[in-house]
Amino acid sequence: MPRTKKVHAIKTPAETTRQPKPAVVRELTPQQALAINMAEDMILNGGRREDVDGLIESLLHHQWSRRFGSPVETGCGAEWAKRSAGEWYTQLAKGWPDKRPLTLPACTPSVTGQMRAMVRERLRDHMQEFLAEASPEETAFALDVFESRECRAMIADGDDIQYIPLAEGFDYILTSRSASFIRVPEAMASLIAQLVAARVKIEEKEERA
Repeated sequence: MPRTKKVHAIKTPAETTRQPKPAVVRELTPQQALAINMAEDMILNGGRREDVDGLIESLLHHQWSRRFGSPVETGCGAEWAKRSAGEWYTQLAKGWPDKRPLTLPACTPSVTGQMRAMVRERLRDHMQEFLAEASPEETAFALDVFESRECRAMIADGDDIQYIPLAEGFDYILTSRSASFIRVPEAMASLIAQLVAARVKIEEKEERA
């Protein structure tokens, strides 16, 4: 009769079994949470060009120092950071909801070009805030000014006289006989509006007479 071979299973002690290390969850301080929130907003939605450039530069310097343990200014780090900064900005800007123009002031050949790009960025920010916060009267006034500016810019083509069409647009709207702008206390605004309406009716009646 053949002998049966016994096989004994060896149990691995529980303490010797490898277990995945639990993830360490760090609770953020209010200042850390605020910094992360602001950086996230700038990365996802954009911001002033000089602010975005500053954030990208800081991240690139941090990436270099973590990888090589030396300041980015050493070796070829500075050249790498300068080249990478433009690529980072271009890639980030592609995902921004307002689709800002992909300008690269770092490649601008002159100081004048850099200043012009900075002014345009600041003006864009001011215009966005204006459109978000302005009253209906302000937006209507701004529309009149820009339409007047556009008309004067077209007329100025080929003209030897150099002037600023936007200033001409403001001047035309502010001095137009069909529009007057006055500032009155809020409590009197309704009364003033009634008086102006009454005056307009009187003038219209006199013109028809």
